[in-house]
Amino acid sequence: MSELGFMLKINLLICHNDSRYNDLLRNILSKPQTIDIVGYVTDSSDLLYYIRHLKVDILLLDLHITGSCHEGLELMVEARRIAKGIKTIVFSNLESEEMIIDAIVYGGAINYITKDFYKDLPEAITNAAANISSIHHSVAGKILTKVHQFRQNDLYEKISPNQIEILKLLSQGCKRADIATQLHYSEQTINNEIYKITNLLKNNFPYVDWGQLKKRHTKIIISLAKKLGIISFFPLNVITNYLIISV
Repeated sequence: MSELGFMLKINLLICHNDSRYNDLLRNILSKPQTIDIVGYVTDSSDLLYYIRHLKVDILLLDLHITGSCHEGLELMVEARRIAKGIKTIVFSNLESEEMIIDAIVYGGAINYITKDFYKDLPEAITNAAANISSIHHSVAGKILTKVHQFRQNDLYEKISPNQIEILKLLSQGCKRADIATQLHYSEQTINNEIYKITNLLKNNFPYVDWGQLKKRHTKIIISLAKKLGIISFFPLNVITNYLIISV
């Protein structure tokens, strides 16, 4: 909003070649007085030409514009290189978690909307131009699922089956001395492993009172480990085999 109270025009470039949506996009995006469609292109060469020669605030891009979604990602990167302030909203039928994440992380998309929700485009474009960050609900759940998977995979790589077994035994009420005997380790080794576990938990729960965890309070450690799903990472037979080989 300017000082005079008039909303500045949003220069929108549409890059889309799905004939089923052409008229729909033109109709729904030409209605808002704040949106000015500066171009409607159907191939990558025209897209780059428009970006080089026109002021474009928002790019509405179908990732399949070239027939290859990966080339669509490269187009997003090239568009950002040419026009530093351009913001891209992906409008696509592609709903795979990997593609959505790649479009946002690698391609730099500010939003991603599936085609069933074309009516939400005017609001998404207005929000993007106003620097209001939002991820459309049509893909938000998939992103959260992928983020959770990333975190689980990260934990899987960092924590050992031996440490998971210690957590399992702690959750069953076993004392540390008993765990040491059962796993054929010294009690100090068990304490060292629990210390490593607490450091791992610290990275995932920065808001926890770490003064308590420094004292290695078992109940807190078990509670946090259960929240992360750590204790259920490996079947018991896999852990047992690992321990037999290790010992």
